[in-house]
Amino acid sequence: MASARLSPRNSEVNALEQRGYLIGKKIGQGSYATVHLADYVDGSNNSKKMRLACKIFDKEKAPRDFLEKFFPRELDILTKIENPHIIQVHSILQRGARVFIFMRYADNGDLLDFIKRNGVVPEQQSV
Repeated sequence: MASARLSPRNSEVNALEQRGYLIGKKIGQGSYATVHLADYVDGSNNSKKMRLACKIFDKEKAPRDFLEKFFPRELDILTKIENPHIIQVHSILQRGARVFIFMRYADNGDLLDFIKRNGVVPEQQSV
């Protein structure tokens, strides 16, 4: 099993900050990635700040079949989804073996959090 400790390194933090991304505290983790709060400040408009979630994926920690089959498919799907009810990807950056997937942050949690709080989602509401 892969290590659950995936935090951005200082050199990565500096490189991301130069592009306007500020990585914050860890808010979740999976088998091959961690998720951190992040902010994006547009260089052309410093007053515009966007709250994001950043999934940090380390390719060195994942098995080959995942890298060859599942990860490319995940990236492909994430970049193609256009639905107002699904979180949109802001950007995807790679630095060495690490991939940083920035997406809009869901203040109220994800679908699983919603179901845990509210129970089953009626079909009419889920459409």
